[in-house]
Amino acid sequence: MIELIVRFRLTGEFDPDQITSDLGIPPSETWRKGDFVRSTIICRETDGWCLNSALGKTAGLEQQTKAILKMFEPSWTKLEKFCSTLNAELSCSIYTSGYRPSIHFDTAVVQRMASINGTIDVDLYIMPADGDEEDYRV
Repeated sequence: MIELIVRFRLTGEFDPDQITSDLGIPPSETWRKGDFVRSTIICRETDGWCLNSALGKTAGLEQQTKAILKMFEPSWTKLEKFCSTLNAELSCSIYTSGYRPSIHFDTAVVQRMASINGTIDVDLYIMPADGDEEDYRV
C-alpha cells in the first residue's frame, strides 16, 4: 500500500482571499493567523493558502508534483510576485506499509520551485502492516 498527498502551500502575512482572487485558483484550504489547526488546540502562527493535488492518492509523486505546478502556469508571474514576500512549499506526504516508494523530483520541478524561492518537503510515514493505518494519519 502506498498513498501520496501533495500540496502547494503559501504562508506568511497576507489575505488568503486576495491570493485566490489574484491567482484565479480556488484553494483546498485557507487559514488566518490565530485560527486553530483542525481538530487540535494549536493556533496557526501565520496566514495560509493551500492547494491539494487534484490527482488521486495513488498517483505517483512525479505525476502529482508536475500536475500541481501546472495548475499555476496561467498565473505564474503573479505567484512569483507573491513569493517575493511569502513562503512557498511543495509538501509531499507519503504513506506506505512495506513498499519502498521512489522519491524523485525532476529538474523542471526543482527549477520551478527555486524560481519562487520555494522549498520541497517530504514526509515519509511507515504504516503498520496490520491494517490499522487510519490510527496514524494526520
